[in-house]
Amino acid sequence: AQQTRDKLMNEVVQFAMNFANDSFQTSLCIQFPAEDISRACIFLGGQFAKTEADWPAVLEISSDIEGFASICVQLLELVSEKKSSDQATFRAMRAELEKLRLANVKSRKT
Repeated sequence: AQQTRDKLMNEVVQFAMNFANDSFQTSLCIQFPAEDISRACIFLGGQFAKTEADWPAVLEISSDIEGFASICVQLLELVSEKKSSDQATFRAMRAELEKLRLANVKSRKT
């Protein structure tokens, strides 16, 4: 089980690093703080590695869901254009981001 966990963590780290490297091809660094971009890269890495973690809680994403979603979408669009990637995966991630955004809107209203 530990070996499987280590392999999964290595996948998350590799995907996150790929997203971080891809972010240099965008204007994200002048739009958002580095910590927010890194959280988005880790979140997307976890999604691509198909982990079951509660990434928003783990990464303490709560205050600026709109900005977080914007970072993720920009990175997804870049990767989607750059590589012939699985469009179903991107649609699923965008749906997950929309759920996070809606949950945040509901929590602010209560």
